[in-house]
Parts: sequence; C-alpha cells; structure tokens
Amino acid sequence: MPDPVVFISSTSDDLKEYREQAAKAAAASGFSPRMMEYFPATGHAPTLQACLDKVDEAEVVVVIVAHRYGWVPADLKDSGKKSITWLECEHAWQVPGKEVLAFVVDLDYKWPVDLRENYRLVTERNEPGIGDEVKRNEEKLGQFKQKLSGYVWCTFTDVSGFRALVSEALAAWRLRHHPATTAIHHHDPETYLKALEDDTRQIRIKGLKTKRAEPYFFGIDEIYIPLTTLAAQQVDQQQRRIVLEQALSHRKIVMVGDPGSGKSTFLRRVAFELCRNLRGTLPPARHHFWRRTTSASPS
Repeated sequence: MPDPVVFISSTSDDLKEYREQAAKAAAASGFSPRMMEYFPATGHAPTLQACLDKVDEAEVVVVIVAHRYGWVPADLKDSGKKSITWLECEHAWQVPGKEVLAFVVDLDYKWPVDLRENYRLVTERNEPGIGDEVKRNEEKLGQFKQKLSGYVWCTFTDVSGFRALVSEALAAWRLRHHPATTAIHHHDPETYLKALEDDTRQIRIKGLKTKRAEPYFFGIDEIYIPLTTLAAQQVDQQQRRIVLEQALSHRKIVMVGDPGSGKSTFLRRVAFELCRNLRGTLPPARHHFWRRTTSASPS
C-alpha cells in the first residue's frame, strides 16, 4: 500500500520552520508530504487551482495557523476575501472523510512582532490602502480561526516541540483510517530522540564531598574529556593512538576499561551527539563528523 499523502497548508514565510518540521514528521511517520515548496519553480506563486489539486491528491490535510492571514487569490469571484489557506481547508471539507488536522498558535505564546499581520503597517506603510487591508485581514483571520475551532488537534508554541505534535496527530489519523497498517509502519522517533538528548546532555557527578545537598550536574560538552585508543593503521599496520570517536567507523566495537575510566560517559556522549545529529540540533562545526558516524553507528 502506498504511503498516505498529507497536504501541509499554512502561510509561508512566518511559519517556514514549522512547515519543515511538519514535513519531517510526515515522512518519518510513513506519509508522503505535499506542500507548496514542492511545486515546480516558475518564479510565480502557484495558482489557486494548482493548490486545490494538491488538496485533492491528499487523504488528510495538516493546517498551521498563527498570526498572518496570507495570500487572498484575486482570480476567484465571490470568495469573501478568503485566504488560500482557508480555501484549501474548505476544499478538503467538501470531501467526505477527508480530515483537516488544525494546529493553531497558543494565544498566550509570545509570537514575534514582525511575524504578525499588523506588522505590514511598518513594512508596507507606503502602499495605498494598506491600513484597510490589514484591518480586514485581521478580522478575517479571526473568523477563519473560529471556523477551525471544531478541527483543532492542539495549540502550539515554539518550533522545538512541533514535530512531535504533528507525528502524534498523524499516528492517530492512521489508527482511525488504516488500522491494519499501523503495526507495520515506523513511528516518528522524534519524541524518543528528544527525551534521550535531554537525558544525556548532563552528567551527574557523584562522590564529591561538599556542603552542597544537591548533586552536581554539568553539561556533557563542558566536562567530557576525549578518550583515546590504539588502532592499527591500514598503511603500515603500526598501532597509533586515535581519538575514541574515530573507532565508531567500525560497525561493532567492544569497550574494555577499569571502573571510572569513562566508558559510560563516552557512551552518553555518543548518544547525545547522535541524537543532536538526527534531530538537526547539532552545531555546524560538529555536524560533518557525526553525520558520518550516524551511518556506521556501533551495534
């Protein structure tokens, strides 16, 4: 059975990172994502019909709404000044059984001022009629959110936890619509990887005798001391000392060391770095090395 198609609908520039996380969640959950970034590059915005055609291809629609109203197609008469996102949702609602999973920003979350609709009064202040347009768009955005109220899966805040929210929603959708395929599809590992990254980012130091009642915690990047080991070089088979991380180029390794020599700390460091690499939170300076070790991680 082919992967279910999910169409991701939202305004663009203000929600770019959220759209990327939604697409990653879909792909990792066994769905085939579609969104306007995948349209052929023509130098022009896709037409309304092109967007609606993508909605037709999808079995489910994920819509993300914050504080921008978005593009209002001018080629549609009597549209009521509805945005493209609103029209895409309406198009999906016309198909029996096609669900719209809505994610709406938490009203109490401190959203960037420059990503709100009324910030256009600053960036487009010289445009004729911009005041009336912004006022209308803010009113229509409120109406659209009210229309979505019966379809909201959950509210969201920062982008770091958004992928897990979308993965959860898509897993629930699959269970409702394709229960027979649920067991054979991989679930998005994002929630697990985030928990593992959080768990391994610090080291608890035991055995320090101080007046402090609470244990000491240090960031693993701050306290970790690179270990070395001996390895035979391919050219002359002479043993030379290398950084232990380089041994991860082998599919299987065995670590032997005295108590307290750093075996557990090394494995925590490896788990932490691989989680950051897989989740895209690894600093660019370390990304190249750990990208290579991800494909050859130890068993």
